Amino acid sequence: MANKNNKSWQLEDFIDSLVYELDKARETLSIKGLSSPLTYAVKDVSMELHVFPEYNGKDVRFVTAGSGESGSSKISLSLGSITDRQIRETAKKPIEADDIALDEIEDIDPETKLQLNRMGIRSAKEVEKIQNQNIKVSKPGTTGEGSSGSIDFKKLAGLINKAQRGQNPPKVFAAQLANVKGKNVLAIKGENLVIKNSDQLRALLNSKEARVIQAGANQIVLELAELPSKKDNQLIVQLDEHTVFNLNVTANSK
Repeated sequence: MANKNNKSWQLEDFIDSLVYELDKARETLSIKGLSSPLTYAVKDVSMELHVFPEYNGKDVRFVTAGSGESGSSKISLSLGSITDRQIRETAKKPIEADDIALDEIEDIDPETKLQLNRMGIRSAKEVEKIQNQNIKVSKPGTTGEGSSGSIDFKKLAGLINKAQRGQNPPKVFAAQLANVKGKNVLAIKGENLVIKNSDQLRALLNSKEARVIQAGANQIVLELAELPSKKDNQLIVQLDEHTVFNLNVTANSK
């Protein structure tokens, strides 16, 4: 029986600490190798732990068995060496700077985050990849075709877009009216105007819809049905379901 005074720990934390200590030992040997022609290195590490497992429905934790405590389980660990090339070939790439970790998105409920983590889906780009391939993903431990057993990737994508908008708000620098090949066009210049796609991009000038002929992160070009006749004209642009901005466009009089 485990002693109540013993503190529980997770296997992941234990392995991380052990690997950290082994890395420090390797770094020490590399420094010693500069001055000593011969030294010794630990190739493999094997150890046995006597523990009491605990499971709270989500995490598995362990309490180390002390002297005289019976009923414990035995965990055998064997750690071998790995090269940087093996790590690159087998390990998952870190989340890139232009991506966003799902753990950072507060609007995603903890249960969905847990299910996605168990499936190895940890970033916005990975969610987008699954969605683009039209793959139906069921939550671990569920079967059947019911919606309760499937992850709603459409809703998830909306939450991700909202979080990305929070990190990359649009900035408008200028709006310029011109006549190009007989067409009245309004060019809006800025940053982070369209961050993914322009499917939801809509624009109204004085309550009349303007046709989108170009959409990008730094520029949006709209075709107007007619030149604005007012001195001050209201332009409403919906970039996506989470972002709308208003501009007061002044028509220069000649």
